Amino acid sequence: MKFVPILFSSVILCACQSADSSDTSLSSRPASTIDVSEYPDFTAKADRNKVEDYWVKTVSKNPQYPMHSALAGVSGCVEIVYSINASGKPEGYRIVNAFPANTFEDNALAALARWRWEPSPTNSDKQPVLTSTQLDFVVSNSKNVDLAREKCGIEPIS
Repeated sequence: MKFVPILFSSVILCACQSADSSDTSLSSRPASTIDVSEYPDFTAKADRNKVEDYWVKTVSKNPQYPMHSALAGVSGCVEIVYSINASGKPEGYRIVNAFPANTFEDNALAALARWRWEPSPTNSDKQPVLTSTQLDFVVSNSKNVDLAREKCGIEPIS
């Protein structure tokens, strides 16, 4: 009879351990919320190049294309609003457009988490900024090329 409580305790401890280890996969993503009320806002497409007055991108990793989407011939995009913090890292994000939904978001956020910036010569105070970017996922002979063009503004690969 003593064996049952010990077995039950072991199962609970293993469940807690596996839940904790799955949370570490999200640690590579930037935080999802942050107060950016004091940050210069360069989220509009027309203002995105103004970020260079504050920060110069030094590391930019392309996202991995999900294999199942590539094999299915699916193209799309993810537009992300995020901040560049005083350390030159992305911090806080909000996905404002993702097409098709639940397809490319994880890969886009994983790539964004690896981007880095150095302050420009005019940003000696390392002023954080709010900006946005669109990451396009395009495969040749895309089956959803017309929708991808409409939703993302991307052109197909011939």
